[in-house]
Amino acid sequence: MLESLRKEPLTATFGREWVGESLENPLTVVLIWVSVLIPWNIGFITQKYDLYYVRWAYLEFGNLFRGPGTEILLVNQAYEFQTGNGLFTTGYLIWGIGTAVFTIAVLYSIALFMFEDRVAPFARPARVGGVLLTVTGGAFLLATAFIYQFGLPSIQIPLGAFMLVFFGYVLLTNSPEETGEDPHIIDR
Repeated sequence: MLESLRKEPLTATFGREWVGESLENPLTVVLIWVSVLIPWNIGFITQKYDLYYVRWAYLEFGNLFRGPGTEILLVNQAYEFQTGNGLFTTGYLIWGIGTAVFTIAVLYSIALFMFEDRVAPFARPARVGGVLLTVTGGAFLLATAFIYQFGLPSIQIPLGAFMLVFFGYVLLTNSPEETGEDPHIIDR
């Protein structure tokens, strides 16, 4: 096993061809844009309060299914609302850091979509998008752990955070076959 790792690059050992090289950049853009729509965390607090929270990268909806009294907070407002709650606040701070990284991913995907021929030559876009999505998903998972551990007793479902990590994994492990063409530029 170690001999094969020394002879072949790591991507040859662990890589997959999820999509061909001509679709790798569009896949990067689509996965980042789909990630905007997926809530990274859904929380249920059912002991005393019967509260529901749905968190996207930029927003938190509280009491979403209870009708009147629904709160819609931006990530910075949610952080300010929780300030002073000790380590629970740290979860919201980590959420803010994850959102900052995610914003870089969204801006990168917009630049890649609009100016692919200028953006792609600097680095392989799937790798950049994969790193950004994986770091964002990891930050959201860590934020979920802090919210679960130090917040009100609740059920936290970080499905979207796991999906971000999976999307990052797909982009990082994609190893399309070489065709001799420039793999970063797609003819439109």
